[in-house]
Amino acid sequence: GAADSSGAVGTFSVTATHDGSSMSVTCDTASGATFAIGNSTVTCTATNGIKTAFTVAVSLDSTSPTISVPSDITVVSPDNSGLAVTYDVTASDDFAVTTGPTCNPISGATFTVGDNTVTCTAEDANGNVGTSTFIVTVVEYTPPSFTISNARFVDASGNTVSTVVMDQQVQITVDANCELVD
Repeated sequence: GAADSSGAVGTFSVTATHDGSSMSVTCDTASGATFAIGNSTVTCTATNGIKTAFTVAVSLDSTSPTISVPSDITVVSPDNSGLAVTYDVTASDDFAVTTGPTCNPISGATFTVGDNTVTCTAEDANGNVGTSTFIVTVVEYTPPSFTISNARFVDASGNTVSTVVMDQQVQITVDANCELVD
C-alpha cells in the first residue's frame, strides 16, 4: 500500500519475443513512475505493433504499527502499598510511526497490588492503530512466619528446670520451626 494519498512508486519489467527474437517494448507509463491511489492501466507496445496491458492497483497502507512490549512483569511490594515499575516499549511500521508508542499506565507509574494490564498503542500517518498489552503483577510482601513450641527453662547442662530461684542462671530453649511463605 501507499504511505499517503500521493500514491506509490511502481516498478515492472516487460519483455517481448517473436519467433525467438527479442523486441524492444515501450509503455505509456514508465517503470518507476508514481501511481495514484486506485487502479491504473499500463499499455505496452512491442516494435511489431502488438500491444498488451496490465493493471497496477495501489491502495493506502492498511497495516497497523507493530508494538514490542516486555514479557509480563512480576514484582514484590515491600510495604504492600504498590510499587513504581519502569519498562521499555517500541513501535515500528512499514512507513512511519507518527504517534506513540504510548502506554497506560505509563512507565514509572505506581502499580497496585494484584494484576495490572498495561495497554500500549501506536499510530501511523494513515490512522492505522496498533495495540499490544502485557501484565504487571505486584505481589504483597509476606514476612516469614515462625512457630514456637515447647518453651522451657534449662540449666547450663541442658536439664529442664521446673522452678527458677533468685540469681539462678538459666536459659530459655524452644523448638522453632521457620516457614517461609512466598
